[in-house]
This record gives sequence, C-alpha cells and structure tokens, in this order.
Amino acid sequence: MRITERQLRKIIREELLSEIIIEGRADFEQATQDIKYTSDFNDPLFVNPDSKKYVEPARNVKKSWAMAVDKIEEDEYVEGERTPKISRARRWIQGLHKITWMPREGDVLGHLYKFLNDTDRRGEIACSLTVPGQELERAPGWGWLGVEVEGWVTLAAESMEALATGYIGRAPHWQHAKFSNSGSPRKPTQFNPELGAKYIFGPEDAPKLIERMDSSEALVANWVPKRIVIDYNTATGDLMDNEYQNPGSTIGPFFYAMQHKIKLPIVDRMGNPIDLKQMEDDASYMLRGGQ
Repeated sequence: MRITERQLRKIIREELLSEIIIEGRADFEQATQDIKYTSDFNDPLFVNPDSKKYVEPARNVKKSWAMAVDKIEEDEYVEGERTPKISRARRWIQGLHKITWMPREGDVLGHLYKFLNDTDRRGEIACSLTVPGQELERAPGWGWLGVEVEGWVTLAAESMEALATGYIGRAPHWQHAKFSNSGSPRKPTQFNPELGAKYIFGPEDAPKLIERMDSSEALVANWVPKRIVIDYNTATGDLMDNEYQNPGSTIGPFFYAMQHKIKLPIVDRMGNPIDLKQMEDDASYMLRGGQ
C-alpha cells in the first residue's frame, strides 16, 4: 500500500512526539532516581515536625517534573518564527480539562460556596484530568458536583495514588494561615521510582487518560473557576433521596442557587449545557415515584 505525503508527515510527527515524551520522562527519572520517601498522608501541607524533613525531596520531585514538561525541544524552534514561549508538552498539559469535585457527603451547596468563596486561588488544588472530547472524569467516591478550572498545572499523574497529595479538607485553618502570602502549596506525600512511572508528561500519555485504569490527578495553582459540572443522573437521584428524607430542603434550594447565585456556565459530563428546569422536573418526577 502506498503511503501518501500527509500520512508520512503524520507518522513522522507521531514518532517525534514519542521521542520527546520518552526524553522528558527519562530526564525526570534520572533527576529523581535517588528520591524515596513516605510522609504523613494526613499532613498534606507538611507542617508537622515529622513531615518537614520531606519538604525538600517533595519540592525536587515537582521541580524535576516541571523541567521535563517545560523543556522546549529542538524541533520546536522554527527558523524565521518567534521563539516558542512554552513547550509542546506544556501546551498539551494545560489544554486538559481540570475539574475538582465536591464531597458527596453533607451540604453540597455549602461545599461549593466554601470552595468558590473561601479557597485561596493562588494555592494548589487537586483536580481530575480529561483529554478534550472525552467524557469529563469523576473520581470514584467523590460527589456529583464539580468545578472546572483554568490554572497552572504543577504536577500530574495518571493515578491519584501516584501523587497521594493527602486530605486537604482535614487541614485546619491555622495550617493554611502559614501560607497566607502565597496560597497553600501541595506536594506528593510519597515518592519512589515506581510511583514516578505513573506521572504524565505530554501528548503521548493521552491513552493513559482515555483508557484509564485509575483516577487521574493534577495539582493546579493560580486557578479561576470556568464552569460547573454536574453528573446528571447521579445528581437527580441524590437530590431526590435527600428531598425525600428532608422535604423542602434540597431540590428547591439547589436549583434556585444554580439559576440565581452561581454565575458560571453549567454543563453535564459531556460538556453540554444543562437545562436546569428540566433537571429540576426530573428530580421532582422521581420524588413522586414517576407520577
């Protein structure tokens, strides 16, 4: 079979991308080959005395990852054109959908308000990652209400277990107050070469997010909310259950807030706009037993 010029260019480009990602990963592996530590998962800000000794190796992991991702390869420099400001790998990383999900337990609106109004947007938050065009990933165990953000990715992996960034919600206010000048920094609470192998570095890693075996995670700093994401079917079921247990407490207040208080676009996990009136009708219909 004869290969067209277009197909040949595509093959060459894919091979170059593969080589670049392999080189970036190799740079990272070489820089972190001697780093092995396990800190306290319940101390995500590394403020306790036993955790402080791991701050430097954790910083080195993040620094090595950033250097690998931000490295501009030789083929990215084109004669007669401006010098690229960011690498091809970084552009891909930044182009991923980044969503942080609210806890499923408790007051879902309270969780959302606290996140949007009280969280320092300079600090780092943990987000799931999705390749554009795919259904937006929701990590198992988390709620059905999420916020997609734009911000600078400081670390990323195909698995939450690889980063093990800890339960930030359990960190008391006084710990966050230590970082009032910069926002709370996040770091992996453990690292070894096996965990590092699950980090992602560029477009060649896209299949790991598309055909995912685990829930991805990224740390995102200097973020701004972009839109609200709702897992439609799970949300209507939960809203119905809560309304049944506490009549008047859930369905009405939730949809009023979505329509009048939350000034962000609202979409489902495919990125399609949600008809909030229809969704409210669906939840109320389920509450009436389908009548």
